[in-house]
Amino acid sequence: MKVIYSDEYGEEVFRVESTNVPYNGDVISIDDEDWKVKSRVFMPKEDSVVIEITQNMVRSKSSDDNGARLAEMQRAIVEVNKRQDTQEKKSRHLREQLVTVRTHLRNKDK
Repeated sequence: MKVIYSDEYGEEVFRVESTNVPYNGDVISIDDEDWKVKSRVFMPKEDSVVIEITQNMVRSKSSDDNGARLAEMQRAIVEVNKRQDTQEKKSRHLREQLVTVRTHLRNKDK
C-alpha cells in the first residue's frame, strides 16, 4: 500500500510503500522533524492512504501542556494557601476565645 504524507496545504512531504499506517494524533519523524498526524484518508481502489500531517499542532501541544501544567500547579498553590489561611484564622479565633474564657473565669473568681 502506498502511504502518502502531505502537509496541511496539500503538498506532498513524503511517500513510502508500507502496511504500517499511523493513527490520528500520532507523532512521526520525517527528516529529523516531528510531525503530528492530523487525519488519514484511505483510497482502497488505488491501494493508498493519504496522511495529512502538521507541525503546528506538535509545537502548540507541547507549549499548551506546559501552560496547562503551570496553571494547574498555580491553582494548587493558591488552594493550599487558602486552606492554610483558613486554618490560621480558625486557630487565632480559638486562641482569642480561650483568652476571653480564662479572663472571664479569673474575673469571676475575684
